[in-house]
Amino acid sequence: MKNNKLIKTIKPSHFMNIVWYLSPALTFVFPPLVFPTLIIAWYKFFDTENWKYTFLERTIEERRGVFSVTQEEVQYFRIKSVMIEEPLWMRFFGLCIINIITSEQFKPRLTIYAVNDGEQLKELISDMTYQWRLKMNIRDHDIYNV
Repeated sequence: MKNNKLIKTIKPSHFMNIVWYLSPALTFVFPPLVFPTLIIAWYKFFDTENWKYTFLERTIEERRGVFSVTQEEVQYFRIKSVMIEEPLWMRFFGLCIINIITSEQFKPRLTIYAVNDGEQLKELISDMTYQWRLKMNIRDHDIYNV
């Protein structure tokens, strides 16, 4: 799209797979499990390496896959809610999970895993959502307690 300029690209941290990366070393006690855990650790490494979130002027795109690649996008004006989770083990590494609720038909939830600077990213998403809703004159009305 002509006006969809790049704002930022981020990748999940490899620390989210730390258990899979350490598991081959821990299975030397039971040698038949070494080879399968090495394959899983290899796959997890390349899965994380090929996983990225691209923040464009109009959309957020998630691209993921080692053998088969999936690319999904969410338009900012469709974002309803943004939440940050900081599990204890991720806090040690300064990472967080950002959950986004949308009104997209095929992507009602977008989860951004194991990223740094969660507050800054949440602010970026909220600001872009607000700007696009103003620009397109969109108002969100939810009916829950009627």
